Amino acid sequence: MFTLIVVMLLLVPSISQRVSASSSENLGNFASSASQLGGVTISGLVSTENAFDTVSVKLFQLQNNVIVEVDTAVITIPDDAKPGLFEYTFPNVEPGIYTLEARKPQHLSYINYWLVVGSVSFTIENTINLYVGDINNDGQIDGKDLMLLSTSYGKTGDNLAADLDGNGEVNDIDIDLLVTNYGKSTIYIHPPNMT
Repeated sequence: MFTLIVVMLLLVPSISQRVSASSSENLGNFASSASQLGGVTISGLVSTENAFDTVSVKLFQLQNNVIVEVDTAVITIPDDAKPGLFEYTFPNVEPGIYTLEARKPQHLSYINYWLVVGSVSFTIENTINLYVGDINNDGQIDGKDLMLLSTSYGKTGDNLAADLDGNGEVNDIDIDLLVTNYGKSTIYIHPPNMT
């Protein structure tokens, strides 16, 4: 288990935390005893700033020194939900340590590198917020996105990258959405410092 965590940390260059061997052994004991009980259900909410296009929520795990996609969530729209609110569910997740990733076109992503799953089903209480305005999908809402929006201003049609509200037209509403989120970047949740 210690090797698994060290390899995970090496694959994520922005993580500077260290994991002690004793903490790793404790996680290993927890995961191995919980795995005898079978998979659990994980669910939560994702909030976006427009209702068109659905979100993608996936789980990844390090297996044999390769990061692999383990599962894709079932996405539903809760009854009486505000536009842009989605519920995700992973119905059968084995105990272990996962990366949870939420994405939507033109939105900043959310990546949690440290989702620890045990033997009990749970709902992630904090709603994941995906902010619109990342037109070029580089993980930042910045001048490059503003430039792309300005060159598309006034255009109408389907599938316009700069049409942030999905109304079929690049207009002042799209500028307002981008300016509101200007300067934001992809949200990363890293493993805790366990030393």
